[in-house]
Amino acid sequence: MWECPDYFELNGQGILLFSPQGLQPQGEKYQNIYQTGCFIGQPLDYQNLKFEHGPFQELDAGFDFYATQTFLTPDKRRILYGWFGISEIEYPTVKYHYSGCLTVPRELTVKNGQLYQQPARELQTLRSDPLEIDQHVSQKTELSVPSITQEFVLQADLRDCQQLVLDLKANSDDTKYTRLIIDKSQQVCRLTREQSGISFAEKYGQTRSRHFEFGDHLQLQILIDTSSVEIFLQGGEVVFSARIFPAADQKQTFVTSYGGQARVRGTAWNLKGATRCLDS
Repeated sequence: MWECPDYFELNGQGILLFSPQGLQPQGEKYQNIYQTGCFIGQPLDYQNLKFEHGPFQELDAGFDFYATQTFLTPDKRRILYGWFGISEIEYPTVKYHYSGCLTVPRELTVKNGQLYQQPARELQTLRSDPLEIDQHVSQKTELSVPSITQEFVLQADLRDCQQLVLDLKANSDDTKYTRLIIDKSQQVCRLTREQSGISFAEKYGQTRSRHFEFGDHLQLQILIDTSSVEIFLQGGEVVFSARIFPAADQKQTFVTSYGGQARVRGTAWNLKGATRCLDS
């Protein structure tokens, strides 16, 4: 079954978003119960009812992304929301009589036959208390002031190291965290929530991976909320989305380099709007 079909045209190409049920895992792809992805091809031939397109592209490499829908802004940007949850998984919030939420809105573009996603630019109005980051990392380093909701925009220079590890939503001794592993030697990024907090959906796996060519440099944009992490790599070429349920004291962010020294530069912000929502 193909749920939530959504056809539109972008940058002169036809795009069909949908959520197929029943795809079998293929290596690191299609590891969730149900998937969301797209076909990209020539604009739909309405007269002959033909859509010539390339292979199916999985849209998110994380755990909890499904049932997308898009719309146009007044200035003609295509914006996507996804349901931040998947059917048949019982999330820890169920006992409080609610389940699921939405991802942040994402701007869509097409580059080299691939759909890219980036946080909608309007989200920048939530930023407050900027902290400039320029760290030469070898041993474990704290990246920012502890906070519940944060955004990071970072450049990682990996020329002199083999692996960089970011622990998001960590406690003070870094024994609980949501971990992003950037493995330069294998050109793979892995997200694990084994130590994120309240455990759930263990039988579906606690780690997700994606191989792609990022060389010696990686761009990261990370949005962290009370129970979610959204990670955009290389300008939205690869995205990881995950629901997490950390303890109240898990507010820190740590970074560690292995096999040499890395340099991490960028900015961290608190997200004031999200905090106001939580307080209401």
